[in-house]
Amino acid sequence: MADEKDHKHPDGENPSETGVAAAVDGADPEEQDKVEFVEPPQFDVQHVGACAYEVKVSIPPANEAKESEKMFGELQQEAEVPGFRPGRAPRKLLERKFAKAVKGEVALKLINAAFERLVTEQEFDPLDVPDIDGVEDLKDRGDGVPIDVTFKFEVAPRVQLCEYKGVEVERPVVTVDEADVDEHLEEVRERHAIYEAVEGAKAEEGDQAVIDFEGKVDGEPFVGGSGSDYPYILGTQRFFPEFEEALKGAAAGDTVTCTVTLPATMRDESLHNKPAEFSITVKEVRRRQKPELDDAFAKSAGFESVEEMRNNIREQLQERSRSASQSTLEENITTKLIAGSTFEIPESMIENSAKSIIQEQGERLYQTLEEELSEEEASKQLHEKAREMATEDIQRLTVLNEIVRQEKIEVTEDDFMKEAEQMSSQLRLDSSVVTSFLTSEGQRNTTANRIARRKALALLAEHATITDKEIERDGSAKEGA
Repeated sequence: MADEKDHKHPDGENPSETGVAAAVDGADPEEQDKVEFVEPPQFDVQHVGACAYEVKVSIPPANEAKESEKMFGELQQEAEVPGFRPGRAPRKLLERKFAKAVKGEVALKLINAAFERLVTEQEFDPLDVPDIDGVEDLKDRGDGVPIDVTFKFEVAPRVQLCEYKGVEVERPVVTVDEADVDEHLEEVRERHAIYEAVEGAKAEEGDQAVIDFEGKVDGEPFVGGSGSDYPYILGTQRFFPEFEEALKGAAAGDTVTCTVTLPATMRDESLHNKPAEFSITVKEVRRRQKPELDDAFAKSAGFESVEEMRNNIREQLQERSRSASQSTLEENITTKLIAGSTFEIPESMIENSAKSIIQEQGERLYQTLEEELSEEEASKQLHEKAREMATEDIQRLTVLNEIVRQEKIEVTEDDFMKEAEQMSSQLRLDSSVVTSFLTSEGQRNTTANRIARRKALALLAEHATITDKEIERDGSAKEGA
């Protein structure tokens, strides 16, 4: 509908400043705003682009006369006019005082009602309030002249779906074997590894050397140039490259030296770019040691035995594999439906979505562009790539929304409860807190739409003709498959 904040009042004034809004007090807003047309508005609907419409509207003057009479009647009952008790002000006085404001408010009210009627009659789903051309011209309109304006707006994306039941599609399947379980167990052991001193070991990449060090410039120690019992891990490059190079091959008890050019980032400007001599004493060499794979380790990780730990890991990997296979299956189905369907998508929606993608993923996408591009060419390619991604995202949502509509998929309170239980388990939050959030006024529709689309995906998978295809964990085809 027309928005009073976004469009000027037909008479060029703010209604609240004219006194009409203040004069009528206590009236039921819904009843006050309700419009029943004496003569229906006439619509000339023109499709001017992808989901874009221009509609010329002509509202017969009989409607304005009726609504003006109604508004003046309300004013006469409620208006507070100096010198008169409420409800006693003469009609002629009210007409002189409020004529211009009433005319403007009535026009705006009828324009809003006409747009509501248009949307209902044409079954439009507008993306936003319309732009309205011709409002300024209404100021000079004489009595008995129709209200003529033009609505300009875009509607939600539309799709002409191909046959969506019985889609032939492949489902990638990864079989979890004992080698996968072993690999995951090693990763768990690696995460629990600790540094332990190794007698006689010579420091190498990945080792932790416990050191004392002192640096001097022109034979004098300087602030920040010394430390004791510092646990330095080789390979982290936390200190100077020369410093780390000197440590390689050193054992506990060794003292090594190196010369470093101090950087211009030192706090003491007198040290900038000065050569510094470092003396480094290695007190201990520690190496990462993974825990033994035994029941004691399993218990420290929350299991009764190694076997129970293996079983748990196997179940987790199998569940991840099933979930990944199902997600890829659903993506493959919707990709086929997109390829076989015809879309109409508003240009503004594609552009707005592309801008969001660039803001969120621009740096990552930039890395995928061709090399040696000019700034202008790179920007153009980035924009084109974002538009492609935006279009595909919108197409997927539109396909699923249309299936929800055609299949009359509904979201129940039980669905909300299940969603809350799943999210509370993942986030480790109380389910009542999650339920309250998901069903809140600002979140309920978003949650319902997400659940409905998930139901649509389940329906598609249920009716699809699926061929399972064995693949390796890296996504490559399995030999012999």
